[in-house]
Amino acid sequence: MASQIVSQAWEQMSRDGKTRGVLMPMIVEVNAKVGKWLCAEPVAQLYEQGLVHHVGNYPELEGQMGPGWP
Repeated sequence: MASQIVSQAWEQMSRDGKTRGVLMPMIVEVNAKVGKWLCAEPVAQLYEQGLVHHVGNYPELEGQMGPGWP
């Protein structure tokens, strides 16, 4: 369901000219076999290393990353 929502949103953004010809990012669907915290740990490490960058201004999302967020 999440990939469908993202795909539809990307299509709408593309129609509105907001994607500037950029292709939609690849979506990899996964099935949870372990807990959320364990799944989130590798992503959290990428945030801590400064390897994840958001396009746009998302203060609420970035505020959830904790005090170490750049």
